[in-house]
Amino acid sequence: MVGMSRVPSLQLMFEIDDESDSQEPRPNASELERQKATLRHLQDELRLQGAEELQVRGVVTGALEAARARGEQLSCDALAKLFHGLGYQVCVRTALGGGQGLSCMENLSHQFLVLQMPSPASGTTSSLIVDIEFKEQFELAQPSEQYEELLQQLSPVFIGSQTKVQNVVVLLCDEMSLAFKAQGQVPPPWRRASSMLSKWCPRRSEDKTPVSDEASGPKPLTSAKRNMFRSPWKNTTGKVAPTPQGLPWQQQQVGGSNAVVSTSTAGFTLQTC
Repeated sequence: MVGMSRVPSLQLMFEIDDESDSQEPRPNASELERQKATLRHLQDELRLQGAEELQVRGVVTGALEAARARGEQLSCDALAKLFHGLGYQVCVRTALGGGQGLSCMENLSHQFLVLQMPSPASGTTSSLIVDIEFKEQFELAQPSEQYEELLQQLSPVFIGSQTKVQNVVVLLCDEMSLAFKAQGQVPPPWRRASSMLSKWCPRRSEDKTPVSDEASGPKPLTSAKRNMFRSPWKNTTGKVAPTPQGLPWQQQQVGGSNAVVSTSTAGFTLQTC
């Protein structure tokens, strides 16, 4: 991934409580019940909605496994090229972050994909966020036991709408704040919900759209081709089958990227590609 994706690990250095050996108090019954309710809420928010999101997850899962088999780390650019080659309208969105003074701690840099998903029934499209480095944005140097258990339930990959990402980020930041307080610490500015949201709902961003090698552009994604990417893989009998061979990310050579589009909004309104 790009260099900015390593920023969270640098932030962890500032979150270490020097010489802190304090023991966390054991949660009482009401706190345990609250934690269970929070976990259920998180699971509900993260549940994939509809066949299209399941198909997107299948593509991402297959691409990650293929990259891992090659001993490589999957990048946003490579994943965007794959989706583009399959007929998706996709861009790589880079939250620029930065600013003067404390603003640089409240406007954070990050990179993720935005897919435009058509709705045949209404004739409109909706934006779908795909982030293959979502989970690591919430890792702490010294998490509380409760926060660590919650984070273990979080998938490394996020797939969902802007509303979903906002709800999940706020929920996780609330729990992160409690984790800091459990260790007698105050959450730093870049760990506040408003700051964390700036990664996926940036005030300033750049969009990069991949283009096909072929002059005609990517071919429309047929239903048969989409069905290749359901996860887990199933054959016509409905039983789980081995991953099909010769998947598009193992065969296609899709062109590079250009057409950088600068966008800017106020507040937390997610732009479309």
